[in-house]
Amino acid sequence: CNLRCIYCNPKGNYNPRLNHHDILSYEEILHIVKIFIKMGIKKIRITGGEPFLRKDLFELAEYANECGVKPTLSTNGTLITKEKAKKIKAIVFDVDGVLTDGGIIYDNSGMEIKRFNVKDGQIISHLKRFGFVVGAITGRESDVVKNRCIELKLDFHKHGVKDKLV
Repeated sequence: CNLRCIYCNPKGNYNPRLNHHDILSYEEILHIVKIFIKMGIKKIRITGGEPFLRKDLFELAEYANECGVKPTLSTNGTLITKEKAKKIKAIVFDVDGVLTDGGIIYDNSGMEIKRFNVKDGQIISHLKRFGFVVGAITGRESDVVKNRCIELKLDFHKHGVKDKLV
C-alpha cells in the first residue's frame, strides 16, 4: 500500500513494504481466478494494499468479468489518475469510516449522532458532474445516514445490507 492508515492496519501493525517478488504475479492471479470459477465463485474483491499500484489492475478486472466473475475493488483512491478514472463507471462506498470517522454517538435519549465532513459532499458533487454513478451501501439502518445520502444526492443508497457485494 502507498499509505499507512488504520483501514489496513487497525491495530497499528504496520507491515514493512513488500518486495516485488512477494506480490502475486499477473499469471498467479489469473490462475486463482480460474480456480474460483471452477468453485462457482461469482464475485471477487481486489484489494491489497492498494490495487492501483498494480499496472495490470484493469486487465485483471476485465479478465475476471469476461469469465463471469464480478470484480469489485477497495481503494484509498489516491492513485486514480484521469486516465484510470475514464475506465471507472461507478464509485460505491460504505458509510462508516468513509463518510464518517466510524464513530457512533448516542445522546441521553438514544438519538444517534454522526459527524460528516463537508469535503465528502464536495468530492461527490465533482464525481457526479463528471458522470460517475455514486452510491453508498451500509450495514446499518440509520435515519441520520439516510438523510445525509439524500442531501448528497447519491444515485442510490442501500441500508441494512449484510452482504455488500451482492
